[in-house]
Amino acid sequence: MDALQKLQEYGVNVELVGTKLKLTPKHLVTREVIELVKKHKAEIVSTLRQPYIDGTGILVIPSECDEKYRWWAGGQSIQATLAELGAPPEIITKYVSQEGTA
Repeated sequence: MDALQKLQEYGVNVELVGTKLKLTPKHLVTREVIELVKKHKAEIVSTLRQPYIDGTGILVIPSECDEKYRWWAGGQSIQATLAELGAPPEIITKYVSQEGTA
């Protein structure tokens, strides 16, 4: 299990703000969480710079990610990104229309 998955299990959301990690909600940010983040910060930052599906099933495409994922700027389709991420069918259905286009 990676560090982000562990943080999600704790109910902690992680956001990359510049070069800093913002952890919310604050009442769930325990010493154990802080130590986990310190130990795995490089891994967490690297992961947050790549597209991912968050704990609520939302596709997140960070502004710092590779241009190939920026569908709005001529990059690959949302469907291709979801396939690359190994998204489950219910997530793909949420983003892709019946005609197979995003």
